Amino acid sequence: MDTAIDEACRALHLPTNRRRVQEMAGAAMRQRSSYKDFLADLLEAECAEREERRKQRLVRDASFPRPKRLEDFDFEENPNVTPELVGTLSDPASVKAGQPLCLIGDSGTGKSHLLIGIGTAMAEAGLKVRYTTTVNLVNELAEAADEKKLDPHHRPLRPRRPALPGRVRLSRPGQGRRQSCCSRSLPSARRGGPSRSRRTPRSQLA
Repeated sequence: MDTAIDEACRALHLPTNRRRVQEMAGAAMRQRSSYKDFLADLLEAECAEREERRKQRLVRDASFPRPKRLEDFDFEENPNVTPELVGTLSDPASVKAGQPLCLIGDSGTGKSHLLIGIGTAMAEAGLKVRYTTTVNLVNELAEAADEKKLDPHHRPLRPRRPALPGRVRLSRPGQGRRQSCCSRSLPSARRGGPSRSRRTPRSQLA
Protein backbone atom coordinates (compact mmCIF):
# COMPACT_ATOMS: atom_id res chain seq x y z
CA MET A 1 0.00 0.00 0.00
CA ASP A 2 2.78 2.44 0.91
CA THR A 3 4.54 1.69 -2.37
CA ALA A 4 1.33 2.28 -4.33
CA ILE A 5 0.77 5.63 -2.59
CA ASP A 6 4.36 6.67 -3.22
CA GLU A 7 4.18 5.79 -6.91
CA ALA A 8 0.81 7.53 -7.32
CA CYS A 9 2.13 10.72 -5.70
CA ARG A 10 5.13 10.65 -8.01
CA ALA A 11 2.94 10.16 -11.06
CA LEU A 12 0.57 12.97 -10.04
CA HIS A 13 3.43 15.30 -9.00
CA LEU A 14 2.31 15.58 -5.36
CA PRO A 15 5.63 15.88 -3.50
CA THR A 16 4.08 17.22 -0.28
CA ASN A 17 1.57 14.39 -0.05
CA ARG A 18 4.31 11.89 -0.81
CA ARG A 19 6.49 13.29 1.96
CA ARG A 20 3.84 13.86 4.61
CA VAL A 21 1.20 11.18 4.01
CA GLN A 22 2.41 8.89 6.83
CA GLU A 23 2.65 11.76 9.30
CA MET A 24 -0.79 13.10 8.38
CA ALA A 25 -2.36 9.64 8.34
CA GLY A 26 -1.12 9.06 11.89
CA ALA A 27 -2.54 12.42 13.01
CA ALA A 28 -5.87 11.64 11.34
CA MET A 29 -6.11 8.30 13.16
CA ARG A 30 -5.35 9.91 16.52
CA GLN A 31 -7.94 12.60 15.91
CA ARG A 32 -10.42 10.10 14.46
CA SER A 33 -10.85 12.27 11.39
CA SER A 34 -13.24 11.23 8.65
CA TYR A 35 -11.96 10.14 5.27
CA LYS A 36 -13.11 13.44 3.79
CA ASP A 37 -11.31 15.44 6.50
CA PHE A 38 -8.12 13.47 5.90
CA LEU A 39 -8.35 14.01 2.15
CA ALA A 40 -9.05 17.72 2.66
CA ASP A 41 -6.00 18.04 4.93
CA LEU A 42 -3.79 16.33 2.35
CA LEU A 43 -4.99 18.56 -0.47
CA GLU A 44 -4.72 21.71 1.64
CA ALA A 45 -1.12 20.89 2.58
CA GLU A 46 -0.22 20.25 -1.06
CA CYS A 47 -1.82 23.49 -2.24
CA ALA A 48 -0.17 25.54 0.51
CA GLU A 49 3.32 24.27 -0.24
CA ARG A 50 2.77 24.60 -3.98
CA GLU A 51 1.76 28.25 -3.51
CA GLU A 52 4.81 28.91 -1.36
CA ARG A 53 7.09 27.37 -3.97
CA ARG A 54 5.44 29.51 -6.65
CA LYS A 55 6.11 32.68 -4.64
CA GLN A 56 9.73 31.70 -4.10
CA ARG A 57 10.15 30.98 -7.81
CA LEU A 58 8.69 34.36 -8.82
CA VAL A 59 10.97 36.19 -6.38
CA ARG A 60 13.99 34.22 -7.61
CA ASP A 61 13.13 34.87 -11.25
CA ALA A 62 12.96 38.61 -10.59
CA SER A 63 16.78 38.61 -10.16
CA PHE A 64 16.92 41.09 -7.30
CA PRO A 65 20.53 41.97 -6.37
CA ARG A 66 19.87 41.36 -2.66
CA PRO A 67 16.87 40.47 -0.48
CA LYS A 68 14.88 43.40 0.88
CA ARG A 69 11.40 43.35 2.39
CA LEU A 70 9.01 46.17 3.17
CA GLU A 71 8.52 44.74 6.66
CA ASP A 72 12.19 45.48 7.35
CA PHE A 73 11.98 49.14 6.32
CA ASP A 74 12.89 51.36 9.30
CA PHE A 75 9.87 53.61 9.73
CA GLU A 76 11.25 55.04 12.98
CA GLU A 77 14.23 56.46 11.13
CA ASN A 78 11.86 57.70 8.42
CA PRO A 79 8.91 59.06 10.45
CA ASN A 80 7.21 60.73 7.47
CA VAL A 81 7.28 57.52 5.44
CA THR A 82 4.17 55.84 6.71
CA PRO A 83 3.24 52.16 6.48
CA GLU A 84 0.00 53.30 4.84
CA LEU A 85 1.90 55.01 2.02
CA VAL A 86 4.18 52.03 1.49
CA GLY A 87 1.13 49.77 1.53
CA THR A 88 -0.39 51.88 -1.23
CA LEU A 89 2.79 51.66 -3.32
CA SER A 90 2.88 47.88 -2.99
CA ASP A 91 -0.75 47.36 -3.99
CA PRO A 92 -0.78 45.00 -7.01
CA ALA A 93 -3.82 46.85 -8.36
CA SER A 94 -1.62 49.78 -9.41
CA VAL A 95 0.61 47.48 -11.47
CA LYS A 96 -2.34 45.69 -13.04
CA ALA A 97 -3.71 49.11 -14.01
CA GLY A 98 -0.42 49.92 -15.75
CA GLN A 99 0.51 52.78 -13.41
CA PRO A 100 4.31 53.36 -13.37
CA LEU A 101 6.21 54.36 -10.24
CA CYS A 102 9.41 56.41 -10.14
CA LEU A 103 11.50 56.81 -6.97
CA ILE A 104 13.69 59.92 -7.06
CA GLY A 105 16.34 60.88 -4.51
CA ASP A 106 19.97 60.94 -3.47
CA SER A 107 22.02 57.95 -2.40
CA GLY A 108 21.03 56.62 1.00
CA THR A 109 17.42 57.79 0.92
CA GLY A 110 15.93 54.29 0.87
CA LYS A 111 15.13 53.98 -2.84
CA SER A 112 16.71 50.56 -3.30
CA HIS A 113 15.09 49.12 -0.18
CA LEU A 114 11.65 50.34 -1.23
CA LEU A 115 12.16 49.32 -4.84
CA ILE A 116 13.22 45.77 -4.06
CA GLY A 117 10.69 45.48 -1.24
CA ILE A 118 7.84 46.58 -3.49
CA GLY A 119 9.01 44.23 -6.24
CA THR A 120 9.19 41.33 -3.78
CA ALA A 121 5.68 42.07 -2.56
CA MET A 122 4.42 42.13 -6.15
CA ALA A 123 6.11 38.81 -6.93
CA GLU A 124 4.65 37.20 -3.82
CA ALA A 125 1.24 38.49 -4.93
CA GLY A 126 1.63 36.39 -8.06
CA LEU A 127 2.90 39.00 -10.54
CA LYS A 128 5.94 38.44 -12.75
CA VAL A 129 8.68 40.92 -11.82
CA ARG A 130 12.04 41.62 -13.41
CA TYR A 131 14.76 43.76 -11.83
CA THR A 132 17.23 45.50 -14.09
CA THR A 133 19.22 48.71 -14.40
CA THR A 134 18.64 51.43 -16.97
CA VAL A 135 22.02 50.70 -18.58
CA ASN A 136 21.29 46.98 -18.94
CA LEU A 137 17.80 47.63 -20.21
CA VAL A 138 19.02 50.08 -22.88
CA ASN A 139 21.72 47.62 -23.99
CA GLU A 140 19.23 44.76 -24.20
CA LEU A 141 16.75 46.84 -26.20
CA ALA A 142 19.54 48.02 -28.53
CA GLU A 143 20.55 44.40 -29.17
CA ALA A 144 16.90 43.48 -29.74
CA ALA A 145 16.61 46.31 -32.28
CA ASP A 146 19.73 45.11 -34.11
CA GLU A 147 18.38 41.58 -34.24
CA LYS A 148 14.85 42.82 -35.00
CA LYS A 149 13.56 40.47 -32.35
CA LEU A 150 12.00 41.46 -29.01
CA ASP A 151 12.52 39.05 -26.11
CA PRO A 152 9.32 38.00 -24.31
CA HIS A 153 10.25 39.85 -21.11
CA HIS A 154 10.64 43.09 -23.09
CA ARG A 155 7.21 42.95 -24.74
CA PRO A 156 5.36 44.57 -21.81
CA LEU A 157 7.59 47.63 -22.36
CA ARG A 158 6.03 48.38 -25.73
CA PRO A 159 4.13 51.70 -25.58
CA ARG A 160 0.39 51.31 -25.39
CA ARG A 161 -0.97 54.67 -24.30
CA PRO A 162 0.44 57.90 -22.84
CA ALA A 163 0.86 57.69 -19.07
CA LEU A 164 1.88 60.17 -16.41
CA PRO A 165 4.33 58.45 -14.06
CA GLY A 166 3.53 58.45 -10.37
CA ARG A 167 6.66 59.79 -8.69
CA VAL A 168 7.85 59.52 -5.12
CA ARG A 169 10.59 61.99 -4.18
CA LEU A 170 12.88 60.95 -1.35
CA SER A 171 14.83 63.88 0.10
CA ARG A 172 17.05 64.69 3.04
CA PRO A 173 15.65 66.59 6.06
CA GLY A 174 15.88 70.32 5.55
CA GLN A 175 15.82 70.18 1.76
CA GLY A 176 12.36 71.58 1.47
CA ARG A 177 9.39 69.55 0.35
CA ARG A 178 8.10 69.75 -3.20
CA GLN A 179 4.73 68.34 -3.98
CA SER A 180 2.64 68.14 -7.09
CA CYS A 181 -0.20 66.06 -8.41
CA CYS A 182 2.23 63.26 -9.18
CA SER A 183 4.96 63.79 -6.58
CA ARG A 184 5.18 63.02 -2.89
CA SER A 185 8.10 63.89 -0.64
CA LEU A 186 9.69 61.30 1.63
CA PRO A 187 12.57 62.12 4.03
CA SER A 188 15.76 60.13 4.26
CA ALA A 189 17.02 58.21 7.26
CA ARG A 190 20.15 60.39 7.20
CA ARG A 191 20.13 63.54 9.26
CA GLY A 192 21.92 66.82 8.71
CA GLY A 193 24.34 67.87 6.01
CA PRO A 194 23.72 69.87 2.86
CA SER A 195 21.77 68.35 0.06
CA ARG A 196 23.37 67.21 -3.15
CA SER A 197 21.99 67.50 -6.62
CA ARG A 198 19.25 64.99 -7.27
CA ARG A 199 19.81 62.30 -9.83
CA THR A 200 17.31 59.94 -11.31
CA PRO A 201 17.98 56.42 -9.95
CA ARG A 202 19.48 54.05 -12.47
CA SER A 203 17.72 50.97 -11.19
CA GLN A 204 14.11 50.24 -11.97
CA LEU A 205 11.65 47.44 -12.27
CA ALA A 206 10.73 46.42 -15.75
